Amino acid sequence: PQLAYLKFLEKKYGEAIFLYQKFLNNEVSDNSPYQSLARIGLAGCYEAKGELKMAMEILNQIMAGPGNFFKEQAMLSLARVYRLTNHQDKSRKILIEFVEKYPSSPFLPTAKAHLK
Repeated sequence: PQLAYLKFLEKKYGEAIFLYQKFLNNEVSDNSPYQSLARIGLAGCYEAKGELKMAMEILNQIMAGPGNFFKEQAMLSLARVYRLTNHQDKSRKILIEFVEKYPSSPFLPTAKAHLK
């Protein structure tokens, strides 16, 4: 995923998507925290490309997984994508859930700021 991230930084989103998908399909187990991290990177690529529906699908997959290591980040990212697609009600619902589920999260101030 490091090379995929570098491609993302270079704004070569298609190449980054290919590399993230290759990693997810061939090189990582389902229970690995790297799977969630790669999915967040993949969602970021789709978001940067303007393919927000695809980004939402990937972020929802992360959130649906049990005991996911990056669920907090996925929730905040999904709330942002909902705002970008003018789904303020869905964004607000995700943020309220975040505040309730993760009261000690270092991202709590960010979630609360978007609720105002």
